[in-house]
Amino acid sequence: MARRFFPGQNAAFGLSLFLFTFMFLPTLVMLLAVVVLVIMYYPRLRKTTHTQ
Repeated sequence: MARRFFPGQNAAFGLSLFLFTFMFLPTLVMLLAVVVLVIMYYPRLRKTTHTQ
């Protein structure tokens, strides 16, 4: 009975994990893109403010 129940539980866990990553990954990618843009453009903004 335990062997019969385990694959279903494992599949449900995998499905929930897949859904969680599917929901969480875009937000993580957006945050990472924002961080990269800030790192790339922050020195330029500081330089422009210093020249003015």
